[in-house]
Amino acid sequence: MSAVESRGLLEAPERHVNIPENAQWLGGVGAGSWFCLLFYETMSKFQYRIQRFAVSGEKECDSLFYLEDDVLDANLPYQFTYLSHCQKCTILQGDREFILEAIRYPTD
Repeated sequence: MSAVESRGLLEAPERHVNIPENAQWLGGVGAGSWFCLLFYETMSKFQYRIQRFAVSGEKECDSLFYLEDDVLDANLPYQFTYLSHCQKCTILQGDREFILEAIRYPTD
């Protein structure tokens, strides 16, 4: 096993053309993914769309997520952190931690 393989994908790899510019890399020892947070004016203030992409650019999941009784400001700096996957995502903003739960896949 090479040194690169043993480290996993902690540092962001080259961004594939299919990965949105606002996607953030969340690396890990075994693997990593790109996460993209989207918010539309037509959505409830507690709803967010999150997409996850593989290093290859393949979209692994695309779901609507919600925050219970809390609001994340998508216009302010934020960072995806652990634990984040297709059913639950954790986002840090300022000194706050937000845990978003998947509710459904969008139809568009």
